[in-house]
Amino acid sequence: MITIIILIIITYIYIHIVVVVVVVVVVVVVVVVVVVVVLILQILEVAVFARECCGCRVSSVTEREVKLQTVTFPSITRKFFIPEIHACQCIPCDAKVYNWANYFLVMSQLRRRK
Repeated sequence: MITIIILIIITYIYIHIVVVVVVVVVVVVVVVVVVVVVLILQILEVAVFARECCGCRVSSVTEREVKLQTVTFPSITRKFFIPEIHACQCIPCDAKVYNWANYFLVMSQLRRRK
């Protein structure tokens, strides 16, 4: 009688362990699939941007500080600030922009109004 109870308890524990393992595996697979889908969508966005955009209007720029030091004595250190583009808005290929300076001026004014 005691051995039957012990076997039932062991079977019960084993079933719970198997269920937990299956749930964990399913969750991991779902997370991996979601990550892969998100990465594929981002790659497709870049491909569409590259195919449909003939230009880029920079909408976010930061400056990165770079220090350069001369090799000769006396050593002189100079700082340079290099702009880095962080965001770019598409200029479609069918925009028919003839005066780019005016285009950027109008777009910057529209951006300020928002």
